[in-house]
Amino acid sequence: MEVLELPGYQPGERIHESSAAVVYRGRRVSDGARVVIKRSLGHSVSVRQLTRYRNEYELLRSLDCRGVVKAYDLLRHDGHVALVLEDLPGTSLRVWIESVLEAPIRERVAIAIQLAEIVASVHAANVIHKDVSSHNVVYDADTQRCTLIDFGIATRLRSEESEFKAAAALEGTLAYIAPEQTGRMNRSLDHRADLYSLGVTLYELFTGELPHESADQLEMVHFHIAGKPVPPRDRHARVPEVLSEIVLKLLQKEPEDRYQSGAGLVADLRRCLAALDGGRPAERFALGSGDVVDRFDPPQKLYGRTAETSSLLASFERVARGGVETVTVAGQPGIGKTSLVQEIYQPITRQRGYFVSGKFDQLQQNVPFSALVMALQDLVQQLLTEGEDEIAAWREAIDAAVHPNGQLIVDVVPALELIIGPQPRVAELEALEAQNRFHLAFQNFVQLFCKKAHPLVLFLDDMQWADSASLNLITRIVSARATESLMLVLTYRDADVEANHPFLLAVKEQRKQGVPVLSIELKPLGVPEVAEFVADTLHQDAATATPLAEIIQQKTGGNPFFMRQFLRALYSARLITFDGATKRFRYDVAAVKSAAITENVAELLATELRRLPASTRETLRVAAIIGSRFELRLLANVQQQSPAATNESLRPAVEAGLVVPLTGLESVDVNALQSPLVYGRFAFRHDRVQQAAYAALPESERPQLHLKIGRAWLAMAPASELEARLFDVVGHLNEGRAGIEDPEERRRLADLNRRAGIKARDATAYDLAVNSFRTAIELDGVAAWRDRYGVQFDTHRRLAEALGLTSDAAGALAVIDDALEHAGSLIDRTQLCAIKTNVLLIMGRIPEALACGRAAAREFGVDLPEQPEEVRALLQREIDSIRQRAAAVGIEKWLDLPAMEDPSQIALMGLLMHCLPAAFQTDQESYALLCCTMVRLSIEHGNCPLSARAYGSFAALLSSQLSEYEDAYRFAKLGVDLAHKLGETSVLSGVYFLWAMFASHWVKPVDESIDLYDQAVRFGLQSGDHVHAGYSVARRFSHLQVRGAPLAELREEGRAALETLHRISDAANREFLQPRLELIDWFRGERHHGNTLGTGWLDEPARTAEIQKRGNRSFEADWFMILTILRYHAEDFPAAHAYAKIAAGLQPFCAGFVTRAEHALYYALATAAVYSAATPEQRAAHDATLAAVRKEMSRWVRLCAENIEHMQLLVEAECARLRDARIEAADYYDRSITAARANGYLGVEALAAELAGRFWLAAGKPDFARIYLEKALDAYVAWGAAGKAADLSAKLGLVPAGGAIASVTSGSTTLGASKGRSDALDLATLLKASQAIAGEIVLERLLVELMDIMRENAGAESVVIVLESNGEFLVQAVKTASGVARVLVAEPLRLSVACSTGIVNYVLRTSELVVLDDAAQQGKYRSDAYVANRRPKSILCAPVTHKGKLIGALYLENNQVAGAFTPDRLEALNILMSQMAVSIENATLYARQEQQSRVIEAANVTLTKEIAERKRAEGELSRYKDHLEDLVKERTRELEKANEQIRALAYQDGLTGLPNRRLFNEHLGKVLARSRRKGTEFAVLFIDIDNFKLINDTIGHQAADEVLRDLARSLGVLIRTDDMLDLYQDEELDPTATISMEPMSDAVLSRLGGDEFIVLLPDTRDRFAAGTVAQRMLTHFEQAISIDGHEVFITVSIGIATYPEDGLTSEILIRNADTAMYHAKQQGKAAFQYYSAAMNAASVERLALETGLRRALEDGSLALHYQPQVEVRTGRIIGAEALLRWEHPQRGYISPASFIPIAEASGLIVPIGEWVLERACAQAAEWREAGLPRIPIAVNVSGVQFHRQDLCEVVRKKLDAFGLDPSILHIEITETAIVAARERAIELLTQLRELGVRLALDDFGTGYSSLSYLKSFPIDTVKIDRSFVAEMLTDHTTASIVEAIVSMSRILGLSVVAEGVEDPSQFAFLERIGCDAVQGFYLSVALPAPQFVKLLKQRDGKARLPLRRATAGSGK
Repeated sequence: MEVLELPGYQPGERIHESSAAVVYRGRRVSDGARVVIKRSLGHSVSVRQLTRYRNEYELLRSLDCRGVVKAYDLLRHDGHVALVLEDLPGTSLRVWIESVLEAPIRERVAIAIQLAEIVASVHAANVIHKDVSSHNVVYDADTQRCTLIDFGIATRLRSEESEFKAAAALEGTLAYIAPEQTGRMNRSLDHRADLYSLGVTLYELFTGELPHESADQLEMVHFHIAGKPVPPRDRHARVPEVLSEIVLKLLQKEPEDRYQSGAGLVADLRRCLAALDGGRPAERFALGSGDVVDRFDPPQKLYGRTAETSSLLASFERVARGGVETVTVAGQPGIGKTSLVQEIYQPITRQRGYFVSGKFDQLQQNVPFSALVMALQDLVQQLLTEGEDEIAAWREAIDAAVHPNGQLIVDVVPALELIIGPQPRVAELEALEAQNRFHLAFQNFVQLFCKKAHPLVLFLDDMQWADSASLNLITRIVSARATESLMLVLTYRDADVEANHPFLLAVKEQRKQGVPVLSIELKPLGVPEVAEFVADTLHQDAATATPLAEIIQQKTGGNPFFMRQFLRALYSARLITFDGATKRFRYDVAAVKSAAITENVAELLATELRRLPASTRETLRVAAIIGSRFELRLLANVQQQSPAATNESLRPAVEAGLVVPLTGLESVDVNALQSPLVYGRFAFRHDRVQQAAYAALPESERPQLHLKIGRAWLAMAPASELEARLFDVVGHLNEGRAGIEDPEERRRLADLNRRAGIKARDATAYDLAVNSFRTAIELDGVAAWRDRYGVQFDTHRRLAEALGLTSDAAGALAVIDDALEHAGSLIDRTQLCAIKTNVLLIMGRIPEALACGRAAAREFGVDLPEQPEEVRALLQREIDSIRQRAAAVGIEKWLDLPAMEDPSQIALMGLLMHCLPAAFQTDQESYALLCCTMVRLSIEHGNCPLSARAYGSFAALLSSQLSEYEDAYRFAKLGVDLAHKLGETSVLSGVYFLWAMFASHWVKPVDESIDLYDQAVRFGLQSGDHVHAGYSVARRFSHLQVRGAPLAELREEGRAALETLHRISDAANREFLQPRLELIDWFRGERHHGNTLGTGWLDEPARTAEIQKRGNRSFEADWFMILTILRYHAEDFPAAHAYAKIAAGLQPFCAGFVTRAEHALYYALATAAVYSAATPEQRAAHDATLAAVRKEMSRWVRLCAENIEHMQLLVEAECARLRDARIEAADYYDRSITAARANGYLGVEALAAELAGRFWLAAGKPDFARIYLEKALDAYVAWGAAGKAADLSAKLGLVPAGGAIASVTSGSTTLGASKGRSDALDLATLLKASQAIAGEIVLERLLVELMDIMRENAGAESVVIVLESNGEFLVQAVKTASGVARVLVAEPLRLSVACSTGIVNYVLRTSELVVLDDAAQQGKYRSDAYVANRRPKSILCAPVTHKGKLIGALYLENNQVAGAFTPDRLEALNILMSQMAVSIENATLYARQEQQSRVIEAANVTLTKEIAERKRAEGELSRYKDHLEDLVKERTRELEKANEQIRALAYQDGLTGLPNRRLFNEHLGKVLARSRRKGTEFAVLFIDIDNFKLINDTIGHQAADEVLRDLARSLGVLIRTDDMLDLYQDEELDPTATISMEPMSDAVLSRLGGDEFIVLLPDTRDRFAAGTVAQRMLTHFEQAISIDGHEVFITVSIGIATYPEDGLTSEILIRNADTAMYHAKQQGKAAFQYYSAAMNAASVERLALETGLRRALEDGSLALHYQPQVEVRTGRIIGAEALLRWEHPQRGYISPASFIPIAEASGLIVPIGEWVLERACAQAAEWREAGLPRIPIAVNVSGVQFHRQDLCEVVRKKLDAFGLDPSILHIEITETAIVAARERAIELLTQLRELGVRLALDDFGTGYSSLSYLKSFPIDTVKIDRSFVAEMLTDHTTASIVEAIVSMSRILGLSVVAEGVEDPSQFAFLERIGCDAVQGFYLSVALPAPQFVKLLKQRDGKARLPLRRATAGSGK
């Protein structure tokens, strides 16, 4: 508990404590006086706290009112502020009310009078309390005295604006605040708000309860503004009626309807008290008779707008139900547009919606989105007031909506960063893509807040000044189909808006897009409305006020704002006065009429301004220049005053109501207790006031003032704030730029304009961007081409781009030509030519665009010919060259080409890319040549982002023109892989599209193409590449259609596709999709235009002509192909053939498309269909057509049979039919059906079966035909082609498998004999149901199917089927409302509780149908026990009969709604019941037959085996049979148990109980399929234990197994899969049980084997979510674990791969996660890494190094170098460390940091370590023989080598072999190696020590550093790691650690060697602290043995330091 110390005061008892303050009693030391101290809490006082305390202190010191607490002192101490108050006896009134429940009413009334008098006295002192409540009244029951406390938010303002805020942000106590205090009442707050709060307090005082209580803040707010309180009299009988009415008058919503003064309230309360004192009841009387109102306050009510308000509120109600509407409100300034809009406050509070508003400013039209920014900043502020959980939810939702483009929103709405945090930088895109990305990101962001649960009202004022960017954006948002519950309210001045004004054009566009638009025009008020206004102002009746109203209406024109200002002028001129005698306002109509008061509102306001002090007028003039809203600190800075002085100069304007504060009071300096209190922000009351102040400023002075404002902003705004205010600052500076003479300042302003232009361009405000760039060029002047060439060039380039975006192509060309004259390099000219090409293309001057590109390319030596022959020849050469290079190197190898670094080549690539669209529209061969040229440039000069697009385009060329599909696939994949490798998201959509469109489907299943399109759409929407996103959406759908997806699913996909295309405004692709959707509708029987694709407004021929006229040949080909399919299925074969032939001529425009196969199929089928009626000449042409199709399909089948085989077989079948090869044809038909079914092509399966049936019909085999035709019918129904199925049934007289006749009726398709039109089921549903019922003969499965069908189609929640068995009715099937099904339960009906047995028995006895709409309320079954207890609603029970025999009953129940079983449903049910009866009977017979067959078979076996025993006694035979059955059962149980164990072994890891690799792969496959289907992401984490072999060798296999089990348990907890672990470890459960289930939403953990684990994280939002899980794992394993007494440290390395970014298949994802894991190990282990494409190259590199390292052991390329260790004290060389070096034959020197980790991972470290040991010993022996001084050699031993069992023996043998003294060998072991298994390490170290070898602890401090280890291990030397040495001079903590290591080592008798010493200062520090020895570059690098010997001889122990100066790098 915090100590409550305050100088001069002794603390006492605590009274109250909150999160912000503590209140306690105390004594003043000086005189012992008792006081109450209120002190702030927290680390330090905030500005808000200080302001409240200061405000309260100053107000209380100035108030001399009885009943108001006194303030003694205000102090600051220890970062806190404390307010010292008088100590009041008593408790809060709230506590008294709760404790004295039966206090007499007389005492309560006396308290009420006191409170009213106190409030009245406070108001008389011109103070509004704003927080009157029972909590803020202290009541002393002994003296019966009340005191008002807590004036922290009180104000001296006459009135105060209340803005719409979130409920949590409202000031005051929520249960007591007045309606206008909520900011939702369209009026300002004045003293009458206190009277409302007092009313709530009195209500509580009289009744003991609040008028309304709720924990829901919004509900409380809504009660205050709209709720009706229960009269106090009704709450408690003690409250007299009149007292109840007094309280209710105080609680009126409108301030004008309450008491108008405390005095009036006191008078009425005293009258009640007098009655009570007189012993008589307080009778009712006219309230408020003593309520004298002498304040002149024109009311803020809305007058004369009833109809407009109703229209507005009706619009909001539609929006609240999910609608979207635009409301425009027009009218002159001051007419009341804003006041009308704010009437929405009340209903939006009820609906829990958001209301945000912004205002465009005439003087800030240079700021894009200014009003939107204001509104959205307001929205973010509302969000920030919500709780942490709500903000976290918003953070997640916003991040999901705007990722990865969140920075775009933050740039416009900076406050959003407070919620979603810093955002990643977005890539710079081409202009169109950037615009699309920006619009879509904003659209997604705004749509988050537009929900039925919380509708959004976006109010934008003064639209006549809106910028074009804002108009475009709001039109985009409101027109989006995904937008819901949005009300866009736009107000404007109609006099300032012409018919062609951009605003009205935007509204017109919204109407065109289908947005409902409500237009409201506000007219001036008439005399009656003005009279009502005057009457309310002067407190008289309307009749009395009419004469004055007529004058006012005439002079003001009925303008509400002018009316108020005019009335104020009359009052100021004393033409209206208050008569104290009569207590009424008085005026002389004649005097008013003749008064010299202007009738012009501008002049009136100017006059009012002139009455203000000169300083105030000057301040207002500056403020008017700043804008409608302005900040005090800026204003003060411009005027060079203190904020307090400026605030004081504004006070008269505030008091006059001309300016309103937008903030509460705040302290100027939080650190100064006596700092003045000021208002931080202000706004002009009305635009007219701002305009009047602006007009008062001479025009000649305005530029200079703008300049001062701009300079002030620059001087005071920090960099972060300047970016948010950039447009404001630049706008002001630009207005005054003529006054800037300093060249440096002009240059700075030019740079600011340039920044503003870039920012405007990014925000799609192109007009502003143009102006900003033009101004920058003007400011820089022509000389900038010389002085600042780069800047000037960039500005011109950007200006040209911006001009092109504003459709000012001519202006753009002029700027480009100007820049070309100054361009100083080829690269710059190329960039300009690229832009010029683009501009010419926009202008439609396509040949010029291509010529410009050719000319620019020629400067690079790249000749792009114009003549077709030359183009063709060069194209062939380029293609041949690329083929040859690809064959020589391999296409995939080009992924690893170096980066293109030559700027000129990069510029050339950009130029060629800009030429592609022009070439595509004029000459396909030139287009192909450009693609090939870009590929060649990439091969020769390296890859760049545009290379990815080039590879993809080349793939399209290979596919569409050369039919080289396999190489096309490889090139397309290369393009995608390269884009991912370079992280270039802007091209990803395009390259994925090209892969899917031209390459994938020829060599891979079509499903892959669909996945690729999903990626194209995803990246297109993210990057703003809506062109490729739109194409991908449309072509994905055509792939799905060719794929044969179910038609219902296709229809939904089509709707979603149309929505996406609408969202990105892609009308062309919407039109492309429409015919395909209509074809689907035709198949489904949902079109009403016959067998054509005509529409209600355009028949098919006219539609065809319209499509042909557009010139889009690929669309045209698709159209004719769709007509072919429709006509073929409608059996109009000649038309089908004719359309197919037209489409064939258009196939070159569809080359490479998947629809080529679709066309080939139907062209062949249509040709075969018309073959028999053809002439011999026609047949010859048909034969050629069929031969070409067969040849083409044969090739396609070889590439990917899964996509084509079923089509090819069907074509072969038709050709065999034409040849009359019946057996061959029949075989082909069957194979086609089988292939289509196997590959999931339902439509082709149905078609093949239909053609087979027709084939057999023609062959005279009707029985065979029926089989195939019924298969066709079933397949069509399964596909969803109800219309086609009905047509087939009608034409061929078929009955489906269900047995009912299919018939076609007008308007709908139904099954069976229809008594009328039924909407309950369509043909498809009935066919599906009938088919399902008829096709199932196994009773158990049949019953399940029956129950599902009845629940789905009959409107039932639960289903019970009762069947007769052996004379008894049994419940055989039950499906509950929760979906639980039980079948073959054989429960006697009489015992069942699943249904009403009484109802079922009645049906079984009478065979009558029982239908009850509400069983609990109607009919004779209400007394039935089941009905009485369960109280069900809808019940249906029907008899099931077969051939007149009752076989059971069907019982259906629906407890959600009454009347669920409608006549339509009964009709459908009737159709199904007959089939149900037949099927049940068939299934029963089948079951009996099966049972009999089994009995007969068993009997035959028994008879055969036991023929000799035939005459044995029947009883003995029976006993033998029973025994045999028992044996069989036992054996069966054994087998089942064995099978369970086998299954467990197959799917479960035996050691850990986790799923094994097999089960993981199956589960991963399911998640992969689901993610493809739903478009979700998931992650795979590959986990490997670091140094596990070391652990295994150290602690043994058994303990290591326990480590694995412990790790598995820990990982299971960390990824929250406890339930799953339980599942797999439960021996009673089948471990394969989850295989058939939908993949779980939880993570899956599996052990792959050894020390490898793998985790699957489904449905991750992004890869960073997986990173969070990985980090949690790493953090967990930082602590040691105890295994069998061993303390083991475990670390893991983790690799992460995510779908779809890192792979599209299970194999690739696992492989890439494994690769990433190895990369984590290479980076130092105990880490995680995300996969990147570059890692594959690293893996190849790693493999190459490992191979080379193995050779190095044999070829002698390894060597030892020796680094001297120097004694610090003497400078002598006292040792050498042997360091391994590798000189690769080809690569040269390879760093140990590169190959040592590979050696450790591969196990090569052991033989290498032995080689090092042997070589070091040999060197020591050589030096000894050479007579050199004895130099100990230190050898590093790896952890793997250290823990080998034979290490000591190896060391001993090496020493013996060379006859060495063991002490000359020093073995260095890393800290990590010995800490991993501490006990084993100590044992090994002891053994080595006993050999005489000296031991050193290497890299000390980098592992689990603890000085205690120095004492634990038998070592001789401690080596301080180089990382500590590097930081010890710059980091105090590190220096202390180094010093501690040296000191502790000295105490323990250990020597210390410091590594990595690189400069004299490090050496000096180590010398000072007593370090023994050092090594490092400062002394010497590691040297080959001869050079080391030379150094040794040179020094001979004499020379002092330094031996060598460091040159570069670092080392030991």
